[in-house]
Amino acid sequence: MRILALVGVIAGLSLPLAAAAQEVVADSTQVHVVRPGDTLWDLARQYLSDPYRWPDIFTINRGTVADPHWIYPQARLLIPGAGRLAGTGAAVGEPAADARTMNVARAGRTAIAGRTVFFAGEREAARQRSAVRQTTPAEVPVVPVGRYLAAGLLVPDADIDAIGRLVEVISPTVVDRASPPQIQPYDRVNMVVTEAVAAGDRVQLLRPGRLVEPYGRIFQPTGSARVLSVDAGVATVEVDEFYDRVEPGDIAVARPEFEARYGASPVPATGLDGEILALAEPQPVVSTEDVAFVNLGAASGVVEGDEYVAYLPATQVDWGERPEVEVARLQVVRVSNLTSAVRVLSLEQPALVEGLPVRLVARMVGNDG
Repeated sequence: MRILALVGVIAGLSLPLAAAAQEVVADSTQVHVVRPGDTLWDLARQYLSDPYRWPDIFTINRGTVADPHWIYPQARLLIPGAGRLAGTGAAVGEPAADARTMNVARAGRTAIAGRTVFFAGEREAARQRSAVRQTTPAEVPVVPVGRYLAAGLLVPDADIDAIGRLVEVISPTVVDRASPPQIQPYDRVNMVVTEAVAAGDRVQLLRPGRLVEPYGRIFQPTGSARVLSVDAGVATVEVDEFYDRVEPGDIAVARPEFEARYGASPVPATGLDGEILALAEPQPVVSTEDVAFVNLGAASGVVEGDEYVAYLPATQVDWGERPEVEVARLQVVRVSNLTSAVRVLSLEQPALVEGLPVRLVARMVGNDG
């Protein structure tokens, strides 16, 4: 009887699994099991190839994630736009199913002991490979629009033409709250208006930060929003892009226009020297993708896409002259008149600090389109 029962179980499994081997879920949604150290930013980079799409993951998991800044190990998050076979329930980050069960569907899937993802069969994998199209440099902007908008500004307060200030999220309720509601993607927020705005206008939200004399203040972009309506000096805005935590008190400016440059690339160049003025986020050790500010801007001919090297100068020591040491390669992502925001492309030494000298190594040329 035990043998017959086992045969019955396997037979019952084989039918749906065999069908699953031939069908792909239309919505291409899969599940990620959160591991220690995961963030929505990293998951968007991993699955959607764009960390700035983290609100897409947050939006479909609002029943699981209350605050996008905090996700917890073992939580199961839906990931949009990632393929899996129908009926498998496969979750990235979980151990593979028992090998005996997986053998039932070997024709449609391959299971490797200890792997944490399920793989489609060779036929499906070949189809996916054949659908991959190689991009050319002309199709890839050297500085994406999202990276430009997320980069901070180091400018005098007078250079920020504020048109409003966020005051509260629109979230009426009769239930007592222990704390004010946090602003989430696509929430509507009241904004006190200080300059004329109209429905349909786009605004960028900034958080004023610390002073860096004599250059001004660091303003960190937190998000972008669209004005829905204006009534008696108060605008209703919908926050649709996030670069950081959006909070009441953030100021609004007209969203800057940025034309991503295609078909252009930096070429070797020299002749412009400066220094690191500040790090966007003070921290002991900087890593790649972090942002810093240099004392070179549009007045010096700097444009987005230019590249610099930060270095430790040659120094005289008791045994002779210690050669110069390259610390990091930096890409200009947003230019102001006297300063520029640069992102860390590569870090050769964990020694990127304020005051370090930088020099131009590549300048943008080519099509401005």
